[in-house]
Amino acid sequence: MGSYNMQDITSCERKKTIFFIGNVPPPITGLTLSNKYLLDSRFSHVFDVTFIDCRFVDDVADTGKFTIYKVLLGIKYLTKLFYYFSTRSYDIVLINYASIGWAVMRDSLFSIMSSVLFKHKTLLWMHGNGILDFDQRFVFSKKIVAFALKKATRVVLVGDNLRTRVVRWVSKANMETVHYGIKPVFDKHEILQFPSSKKTVTVLYFSNMIREKGWLVTLKAAAKLKRRSDIQFVFCGSWWPLSDEGYARKLVREWGIENQVDFRGKTLGKEKKRAFSEADIFVFPTFFPVETFGLVNLEAMDAGLPIITTSRAAIPEIVDDGINGFLIPEQDAEALAEKITYLADHPEIRYKIGKRNREKFMKYYTIDAYADRWIELLNTVVASPSKIGKKINRELSMRRK
Repeated sequence: MGSYNMQDITSCERKKTIFFIGNVPPPITGLTLSNKYLLDSRFSHVFDVTFIDCRFVDDVADTGKFTIYKVLLGIKYLTKLFYYFSTRSYDIVLINYASIGWAVMRDSLFSIMSSVLFKHKTLLWMHGNGILDFDQRFVFSKKIVAFALKKATRVVLVGDNLRTRVVRWVSKANMETVHYGIKPVFDKHEILQFPSSKKTVTVLYFSNMIREKGWLVTLKAAAKLKRRSDIQFVFCGSWWPLSDEGYARKLVREWGIENQVDFRGKTLGKEKKRAFSEADIFVFPTFFPVETFGLVNLEAMDAGLPIITTSRAAIPEIVDDGINGFLIPEQDAEALAEKITYLADHPEIRYKIGKRNREKFMKYYTIDAYADRWIELLNTVVASPSKIGKKINRELSMRRK
């Protein structure tokens, strides 16, 4: 468990204190990256931020697995939080809140300690798609989770489309939406060049190689386009489970598309940038249950690529069908192949859509825009009366009457 403080001691005005509970890479996921981008932004200079890295796994393959080791880590983290809260008061406590598995109970206990025991204004940042397994939980677990959500000052979602997933526990007044943002990787001169007369069109899938993320749907689309030798498919991401790599390569051989498919595995740094810069079309046909936003869509927008994705969760809030990409039905390889074909055959449309994506990204989804959204929200919450303050105000108002 690591911690670090990013207070700017040169500031004369007292900064608002933020206690942030979450984790940063590894593993590399949308959740861990979104935390890292926020900490790397001016958010950390505007506020006095104490960040506690409550990491339970280093590999995405271990996510969601229950182990005694994780239970012991959870107890260790609870003890550490108790120490922090006992020795200092914070204006805001911001907690990453899980959406499935035993981690929901863990984060609920973190929240209850903060909001009930120590009376902090507590924000639960829900990166997932509601509490997916709530109805399958034991009665006691349900009560703990519902209590934590009720006592939170705000529940922060990554998209408005996700509000219906938490309305059974959280009032609309206590819901907030903050879209993600990322650090730009590309300069304008590196992208948005009108397609040349190159002979091939490269389709990029970039995400963890989880079936529900859409790699198999994309591979099936490649098989449907096997006669289009001018269309190449590049897959970048870590395999989960590892056995799926062998299965995927077996399908490639059986379908006779060895010359059109390139599996690159985990891709980072310069190789990641190269993958995006060499691509012509980005695909992300996700139907992942806990999908919320698709951070990789922002990376494709930064690269000025047209996007083909699904309407899962908050994705339609960033990808307008027919404007800066295409939304297709989930698990529909035929629809995906159709849109790939259309974009491959119309380079001028690829260019226009990619240009719109880059413009939208630079306006709304840079790391600075992301930080500004959080700064505005946290300043608003700090300035608002606490639940105890609201209760006192109501009592005083009744006495005056």
